Amino acid sequence: MKHEAIIQEFEGKLKEYTRTAACKRRFVHVERLLDWLRSPVEPHVSHADRLLHVAYSKRASPGLPIALEKFHPGDECCLLVFCILHMIDCENKIHVFVRRGKIDRLLPLRWDSVQDTFRAAGVENQDILSRFYELQYLFCPAKFEMHGDNDWGEEFVIPICTKNSIKKGGTAELWQISVPEEFVGPTLRNIASGSRFDNNFGSGKEPDWHYQFALKTFYGANYADYSNEVDAFRGLKDHEGMVRWLANYEKAISSGGSQENGATGHSGHKADNKTYNILLEYGEMDLGVYFGEMPPPALPSDIEAFWRPLFAIADAVKGIHNLKTNDTGIAEEYYGWHADIKPDNILFVERATVNTTFDGNENSEPVKREKTFKLADPGFAKFVEKTMKDSEGVPKQRLRGGTETYGAPEYPGRSDNPVSQAIDIWSLGCVFSLAATWIALGYVGISQFNQIRQLAIRKRVQARLGQDKSQNQVIEGSQGDHFHNGHRVLEDVTHWHIYLRTVLRKTDTITSQVLDLVDEHMLLESAEQRINASRLCSTLDLILKSSSQASEPQLPDTIKAVLEEAADVGSLYQTSSIRHSQATWGKGALSNAATVRGARKSIYERSLKSIHLRASGLEQSSRGYDVNHLENEDVSSDPVAETPLMSHSTSPPPRKATTHDRTSSDSTIQTILSYRSRRGILKRHVPMNVFQAREAIERRKGGFKLFSRNKHEETKDNLLLTSYFRGTRDIIFLVDNAESMEANWYEATYLLETLVEMAEGLDEDGMDLRFTTGTVKLEGKDSATKFVNSMKKARPIKGTRTDLRSSLGDVLDVYKNKLRERRMHPSITVKDVVLLILTDGIWAGLDDKQLVAEKLKDFQKGLKDIDDSLKLRPFSVEFIQFGNDEDATKRLIYLDDYLHKEGVPDIIDTEHSSGDVNKMLLGSFVEEYDNDEGAEMDPLGSPSSYYQFSDREMSPTSIHSEPSLPLGNATKAVQNPMTGQNHHRDGSGSSSHFRR
Repeated sequence: MKHEAIIQEFEGKLKEYTRTAACKRRFVHVERLLDWLRSPVEPHVSHADRLLHVAYSKRASPGLPIALEKFHPGDECCLLVFCILHMIDCENKIHVFVRRGKIDRLLPLRWDSVQDTFRAAGVENQDILSRFYELQYLFCPAKFEMHGDNDWGEEFVIPICTKNSIKKGGTAELWQISVPEEFVGPTLRNIASGSRFDNNFGSGKEPDWHYQFALKTFYGANYADYSNEVDAFRGLKDHEGMVRWLANYEKAISSGGSQENGATGHSGHKADNKTYNILLEYGEMDLGVYFGEMPPPALPSDIEAFWRPLFAIADAVKGIHNLKTNDTGIAEEYYGWHADIKPDNILFVERATVNTTFDGNENSEPVKREKTFKLADPGFAKFVEKTMKDSEGVPKQRLRGGTETYGAPEYPGRSDNPVSQAIDIWSLGCVFSLAATWIALGYVGISQFNQIRQLAIRKRVQARLGQDKSQNQVIEGSQGDHFHNGHRVLEDVTHWHIYLRTVLRKTDTITSQVLDLVDEHMLLESAEQRINASRLCSTLDLILKSSSQASEPQLPDTIKAVLEEAADVGSLYQTSSIRHSQATWGKGALSNAATVRGARKSIYERSLKSIHLRASGLEQSSRGYDVNHLENEDVSSDPVAETPLMSHSTSPPPRKATTHDRTSSDSTIQTILSYRSRRGILKRHVPMNVFQAREAIERRKGGFKLFSRNKHEETKDNLLLTSYFRGTRDIIFLVDNAESMEANWYEATYLLETLVEMAEGLDEDGMDLRFTTGTVKLEGKDSATKFVNSMKKARPIKGTRTDLRSSLGDVLDVYKNKLRERRMHPSITVKDVVLLILTDGIWAGLDDKQLVAEKLKDFQKGLKDIDDSLKLRPFSVEFIQFGNDEDATKRLIYLDDYLHKEGVPDIIDTEHSSGDVNKMLLGSFVEEYDNDEGAEMDPLGSPSSYYQFSDREMSPTSIHSEPSLPLGNATKAVQNPMTGQNHHRDGSGSSSHFRR
């Protein structure tokens, strides 16, 4: 082979094994490159041997100045050094590096060592030296080792391939990351084996194994929190019930603003040029998300299978309260406080354990994987060494953080007074209360329960304000969502537990006992009277033992098979719904087995999910609701979940209610439940209007508003958007700035600003903004401020009219041109696109409105000719309507509901500006949202009946009708508002058939 061909082959392999990390810096898969270099091209000749001969082909003296056995003798090789020298055209200096012992194992070389070695080789050019020094970091990226504690300089590349924000808190940001197997140490690989996945699965390529982890990143201002959390994790590292701490590291941020860990720089921090990071075991979801994504169990065995791992959280608390360490060979004991037990800090993880029944059979596995719950985030934990003096009384400490909702009366998330470990028992009791609610009523029951507590607190605040009109009065416990009234458990919480006992399944022998434990031993006013962690664990063990003695109901095989299949589907639902939620790995999201099971799941999921909802009385209503029906309803909070009394048989007889229970009983609960029957059934996806979205954004930024949306909903909203976008879809906004939009411009600006803030980070290369008229535009921006400024510059001018066909066509043409370019050059990546059009739908600059539909038809037809992939909705369009122009509304509904019946794939959705902001972002390409009903809007008035037309407006008498078709039901012809052609709909008289 000619020298040029040998070099081209090598450079091609070098390029193939070079990856770009999430921080946009490159690194090399060193092990793969070395394997190729050492592989033979002919007997006793490797690729490396051949390259070495090429490097010295112009040498006047015969032979090589370096023995081949010195070139690549295993650990003492210098192949990587050779690669670096090749990249700076100095490969013929490799013999100098070998003689001076500058081998691969010593990389990266210090600057003075680089200078000395090149000086010995007769090279003084500083540019060459600098290039070598910089390029060497391509070949020695950081490597994660179990319990590693590293301080990596800014030159080091962290080989994180995918990185998605899970949650941004007040002190740190939590990320979901994937790391190639090569850069995960052997011990860590074994510990994290359950998170291993093939990034090339299903592609036909060689396996590309990665591991997924959680990464918690702190910045300089919060170094104390980082240090405290690392210390807590170190102390708890051997505790099975805690999420595993795997490693921690500090990473310098380059002065150029490298986004190595998402840092942007924060002045005044301990080390403004550093991030502080904790690598953690990855949890598929937290308990709050679990409640929202998983159907509650039906069979007694499934109910026990849920409670058993959740009870393990009590064991974790026991281990914290009485921590024992023996790291140095000297046993030490500590009192501990977690101080922030809540659903968000309980993670659903996969645990790998040794399979004691493994017999070598191909149908069994040496490692058994099981799902369990683990306690996480000891960021506010505190530990104090036990002394003889401490044994005389109850240990108490001043703590510095926590979450108000689950905080005890004596410690609602903050206090200057020392508190006992009983605060954790209270918080765990709150978690058990929510879990019992989910078992009985599902996630909608949790929404009801949240609303009940908020209303109870509001009534208390109003009553106190009525007693003292002072404007400066601070009402104790008046803010937020609590399980107590400032002193003791809310009466409504106790009443709710009584109610739950009446709707539990007859065969559920566990949940009622848990509720008794919560009421009688955990949610007590006196901290001293609460059960301690050791006794709590013993009591929970007894509950499980008594449950295991109960007999499973004898069901016919056919019924049992369906229930088990439904449970299996439910257990897999998170695979798709953390969908892509927290497992956002693109085509490498799942392990082989999970992907195969996911394929099977798709057959059953839709029908079984529907059956489950109907069986629980949770059918979605086709109508919205009027918040005025509930006198004390808070508009800014979650819509109440409207579950009817479940049709389960009662559990063992509940405790008798006292006279007080019956007289004052359940006023708030009855209000909520009666309101439920007036409003219909809650949709699975709780809608969020622009104002609720802004409030959620403010909360994420650290602000606080009374009675805001439930925090679990906000977390789910963040995960929801991340899971569907996953960095693979471009976001383009097209704003109609015709004269007719002037009256809606402030609203349009506010909504656009909100959508941009919600979508921040979802489009990896930033979002784009276009206008229907003028030259103002943005490309690749994430700053909401820039979008608002552009809206000011592009404000409608009198006399301007919109020709949407033209401005829409410009965007479509750009996308088609990219596809054509990719067809010519397959290595080019073209991301999917979601186009959000903010418009009033009037389009006065277009005489024939049908041309918009024709433009979309032509685009889709051309797309088939250019792109032969089987992707669904690679380009989708969301129309967001402002105002209430009747003809415009009909036009948009036609594009949404009927265009796909004319051969155009369903890539279009529409939502009113007062509707669900999540639907605006997802409705055009996520089927669940496309099929979901958005905001209700009366085309002749206010947003009260979403795109709903009366039968008179759309009846055959008002338009050109056609004969009814014999489809079993009478049909009515509906006119295409763009063309005058007729479509048919059910003539049952229900206008909901013509509504999104």
